[in-house]
Amino acid sequence: MQTKSIRLFLLLMLFGASTLVKAQSGNKMSISIGPDVGTPFNTEHTYQVHTRDIYQDGLGGNIRAELPVTAALHLTASVGYVVYHSNVKYFYLTPWQGTINSSSAPAGPPPYKYIPLKAGLRYYYSKYLYVGAEAGDAVKVQNQAVSSFIYSGGVGAAIPFGIHHGLDIGLRYESGYKNIDSDFKMAQLGIGFAYKYTF
Repeated sequence: MQTKSIRLFLLLMLFGASTLVKAQSGNKMSISIGPDVGTPFNTEHTYQVHTRDIYQDGLGGNIRAELPVTAALHLTASVGYVVYHSNVKYFYLTPWQGTINSSSAPAGPPPYKYIPLKAGLRYYYSKYLYVGAEAGDAVKVQNQAVSSFIYSGGVGAAIPFGIHHGLDIGLRYESGYKNIDSDFKMAQLGIGFAYKYTF
């Protein structure tokens, strides 16, 4: 799955690059980089396990390329790194063992670490405001995490403060992250702040 995801990611980048070459004047490629925060919430839980029992808020960052198809419609491709710390009030248990809510627990499981690889579309319905959707793979970094299909959708604003420079602020719903301790998909609300450079 990881190999297929990386190939898909590269193919989309190549497709976007070819589109860029054909784009009209005024349609410019951009690169953005910045931090990202995710707040997990309960969804599709099993074994009486709740998302907030397992995941604390996630912290990470990503790099995103935007390649214009038209002036309003852009192809996006992103790669990131995200860490979700475990809830230290719960022991490290397998799903069928349930959870033990104990404030005396010495530690929780290690944090869950992923490299999300996603591609998608972004549509600018006004000069600075957009809606977007992406899908791809969350590639595990260590054994406690599980590689899985992820998808997201959201809204945002790209605010320029110069010819080449800008601030990209986005809010999104995202789902699909998994780990070895719970057999359900984690959903989250994410917010990202990025410096955006337009070529």
